[in-house]
Amino acid sequence: SRPDLQMAESRIRQAESDLRMARLIPFLSPQAGVNVTRQPPVYVGPTLSVELPLFDQGLPRVAKAEFVLSEARRTREVVELTARREAAMALAVLSADRRQVDLLRTKGVPLAERNLELAEQAFRGGGAN
Repeated sequence: SRPDLQMAESRIRQAESDLRMARLIPFLSPQAGVNVTRQPPVYVGPTLSVELPLFDQGLPRVAKAEFVLSEARRTREVVELTARREAAMALAVLSADRRQVDLLRTKGVPLAERNLELAEQAFRGGGAN
């Protein structure tokens, strides 16, 4: 398979994954840590904070991910069209070359062989130097 097509497919998979993540994770920055109180008694424990999206529900992030996916798909379409065009051109060149080879086999080689025979006959007969 073509490396440029593989790259386009990889970018689509990445963009699809990014879009799924943008839709699944409504919070922007989960943070985990350790909390230590400094007053006696001293307590040590885990902390987890999550940003609750009351006003920002990640819509710009989703829109951006959708746009990136759309562009990745368009890029793949261009790469596919380019590959098809290149394949069609290569096939046309191959067909033209085959016609040329067939023409040489059917007309060129017999004509060259006939000319060689005539030249050899003329040489043997003393008609050519």
